[in-house]
Amino acid sequence: MMDKQLFGPLGDRRYAEYIVDIKGAGMHLLSLVNDILDLSRIELDGLNLSLQEIDIDGICNNCLAIIRGRAEESKIRLNFLAETPYPEIETDERRLKQILINLLNNAVKFTPAGGTVTLELQANPDGGAIIRVRDTSIGMTHEEIERALQPFWHADTGLDRSFEGAGLGLALVGKLLELMHGNLHIQSEVGVGTVVSVTLPQSIVPKEGESPALAAVA
Repeated sequence: MMDKQLFGPLGDRRYAEYIVDIKGAGMHLLSLVNDILDLSRIELDGLNLSLQEIDIDGICNNCLAIIRGRAEESKIRLNFLAETPYPEIETDERRLKQILINLLNNAVKFTPAGGTVTLELQANPDGGAIIRVRDTSIGMTHEEIERALQPFWHADTGLDRSFEGAGLGLALVGKLLELMHGNLHIQSEVGVGTVVSVTLPQSIVPKEGESPALAAVA
């Protein structure tokens, strides 16, 4: 009986679950290390941007697909609202994905079951793009927003979520957007939800006195 439990179908299923947990923990640790390294590189002016014209609609859909599994596990509905024509911008595709995945992860993390997270895309009348992540999360006070923009800050979500992260998300997003000549704006109301708005320029032109490495073209 013991042999069957250890080596039979039940044991196989249990070990498969262990492997999934170990893989998830490993991916989380890798993501954490990469975020810390990126934050350090930005602080040391050592992070290059690879600029190109991007498929911004495709990037948004790709980021939603990446986050969809976690949202479904947490019983949160994902929406995507995009105005056409889609904005045409030249920026760093990898870093934009990093920004959106961080923001979507945060939104899912702080939104109770049954809530919604909506990704919105529109052209900026002044050129460039505006992307918003709107959620029905627990919300934040003004003081909490200020603290959330600092590295390694954690909020008490009151929610049962695994792999809560190191509190680098918004801090890294803010630094990346500064590097990409974009802007970050956060509106939030406790018990109602949060709207995080990202504004990106049509193209990145090095500012006077700025290191050329900050706008390196691939």
